[in-house]
Amino acid sequence: MGIIRRIMTIIMTVLLMTGCTSPVSISDEDVNAWMQGPTKVVVDSIGREVIIPEKPEHIATLYATTGHIVAMLDGGSKIVAVNNGLKRDKLLNELVPAIESAALTVVSGQINIETMVDKDVDLAFIPLDMFQDEKQVNQLVKMGIPY
Repeated sequence: MGIIRRIMTIIMTVLLMTGCTSPVSISDEDVNAWMQGPTKVVVDSIGREVIIPEKPEHIATLYATTGHIVAMLDGGSKIVAVNNGLKRDKLLNELVPAIESAALTVVSGQINIETMVDKDVDLAFIPLDMFQDEKQVNQLVKMGIPY
């Protein structure tokens, strides 16, 4: 059973990282101003270096699959912001009670950045279409939320 879970985790992680790229450049000064505490650099599947908190505590999973992956990796209690798909997933809500109380931060495909800031999101997983929307990406950048 352990090997199946590991394989599924690897597959889901690869799928998650497929759309992680950035059209916006971020300076080191911006990163230092945003991040509180230790950070680390991760490289996504297309080679983009992303600076994230070493131990994110408030995660936004704005793409349903990412919520499942975070939950599988024992991070479900850190999910504070979700999309409507995760809110409707009855089984996942039963397994991960944090999702029920998480803020719905995507309405009609648009990020509600104020809610994400209110929830103190320190890492966001977003879908490819949201990533390709420069306006939405710029909101995340301005608020210092790595994605």
